[in-house]
Amino acid sequence: MVWRCDDLVIKSTNRAEPALRWLAPVHARARAAGLIMPEPVPALSGLLVSGGWTAERFLPGPGASARDLQELAPRIVAFHRLSRGVPPRPGVPGMVALLREGRGGDVNLWAMPRRLAQAILAAFLAVASEPAGLVHGDLNPGNVILTPNGPALVDWDESRADHLFLDLSPLGARQSVRQCRAALAYEVACCWRVEPERARRLARRLIPSAGSGRIP
Repeated sequence: MVWRCDDLVIKSTNRAEPALRWLAPVHARARAAGLIMPEPVPALSGLLVSGGWTAERFLPGPGASARDLQELAPRIVAFHRLSRGVPPRPGVPGMVALLREGRGGDVNLWAMPRRLAQAILAAFLAVASEPAGLVHGDLNPGNVILTPNGPALVDWDESRADHLFLDLSPLGARQSVRQCRAALAYEVACCWRVEPERARRLARRLIPSAGSGRIP
């Protein structure tokens, strides 16, 4: 949920404090790449998350078009380069971490139906050699604001260490079948506990033979 209150934007979140603190050096690198970042506003306690809510300064300006987003490609590539060496985000595993550990944050592949977990791991393995780094994770025109001072990139909730194609495909790079399948598998894994009905709908695309029946 998102609310605007005067010059603040209030958002609900499931992220823990360390995951939000992790964004500070990430945002610094994004600024160095030429992107304007949302400014977090801590609670009176000094914490960035309080009762499942966060606050940040409102950024004025119109939303972006698909073309506007694609024009950010050089800045996103620069952000990827500048973010090398940033440690993984606490509680937000990417495909590489899930392939290695099978669990992390809200994701536990071992608690999922065996056939589905195997399909997810196979999809991750198929892209294991792809370049990896720090990604925004949810690049779309709705997360770009054309402020008077330049383009702002907001909603870093999905930011994590992961494969770079996740950021590059929304910028116009052609996505392979393996990459599309891996992205779908990651979405299923992340939604399985928090959005089970949506996860099951997506899982039927990952395992077409399941049809409309129970996911095995």
